Amino acid sequence: VLEEMLINREFFTLSAKEQYQHLLEVNEVQAPTAFFKKSFLEEMNYYEEKYSFMEDYPYREGCLYMLDRIYFKSTGLYKIASSKAFFITRIKKNVCYDTMESAEVDGTIILADETIRLTSRRTAKGYPKAIRLIKYYSSERNELMCFVTNHFDLDATIVPTLYRYRWQIELFFKWIKQHLRITTFYGTSPNAVMIQIYTAFTAFCMLALAADAQRHKGSLYEFANIMSVSLSERIHLQDLLERYRNDPQKPKDDGMLTLFDFDNLSPKKARKHPKCNC
Repeated sequence: VLEEMLINREFFTLSAKEQYQHLLEVNEVQAPTAFFKKSFLEEMNYYEEKYSFMEDYPYREGCLYMLDRIYFKSTGLYKIASSKAFFITRIKKNVCYDTMESAEVDGTIILADETIRLTSRRTAKGYPKAIRLIKYYSSERNELMCFVTNHFDLDATIVPTLYRYRWQIELFFKWIKQHLRITTFYGTSPNAVMIQIYTAFTAFCMLALAADAQRHKGSLYEFANIMSVSLSERIHLQDLLERYRNDPQKPKDDGMLTLFDFDNLSPKKARKHPKCNC
């Protein structure tokens, strides 16, 4: 695509808005949105919603996808339903819909279990089928949460529970970044990604075995930080842990000079200033 643009010099004679529309229509390269103004990006919301990654993702039949509310897009949700897969997400507040059918609920946690149809022009065109709306009251957050799904056979109380479990995935990736020290991937192929994860996880298991052998009472994250700052130092592991151990009974005198430590100066070592006889 980039070679065709370089050959076709007419692309560079277009305005920024026309270039952006052309990149979105080609749908093979990511448009440089950082180079455009905020007012221009607001005008392009329609094109960003039309050409999103949700329509191109290879969904698997029978799988359940839990999405954040920001991914509530009618065309993307319809692509999931057309792939014979299921989704659970939160509906946006400004979405218009008509209630077709209401099921009986207990009224304590599940306040409503309705079958709705989207009525606005874009959403109705993007998702023409019926969809399920569940209104759930969260006592922890003191908030009314509205979920939509295309799975009509699930119990109404299971839908909020499954949506809550998606945070476990977020916490897992957070744990990978903090403990396995994986912030970026060196390769993009599945084999390269798995090799990097397995290598980092093997190093993490070796650190866990070393910390258990030394009976380290601190966290494994602290033990990994101690190892990372002493990689080029040749020292026994037990002596290294003794250096960084926070023991209140351990003497503070480590042979290093301190600045502004006037409390530890003895009277004999304290310098007496001469009196001024002015």
